[in-house]
Amino acid sequence: RLRINIENPNSMNEPNKFAVNYILSDEQIIFNGLGSESNIQQVRIYSTLAQQVYAVNSNFIKSVPIQNLPTGIYFCEFISATGNKRIIKFFH
Repeated sequence: RLRINIENPNSMNEPNKFAVNYILSDEQIIFNGLGSESNIQQVRIYSTLAQQVYAVNSNFIKSVPIQNLPTGIYFCEFISATGNKRIIKFFH
């Protein structure tokens, strides 16, 4: 008998995960309530074919434009100044 334990079926294994509150609109992803410990410095968006379609490196990123992305499913990776990562999946 094989035992499978599913801890969280709706998320990916993300070491160093940190909390990011965001609002997803047709035009952008807006980050809310970020403190200094959540200083987002890098954002990368990938298609489901693992192609990077957007990237930005900056200090205290507050929003990411997505209005020019074609309709589809994407993965967005946020990386903080301390190296913590968070990945979300979204449909645009």
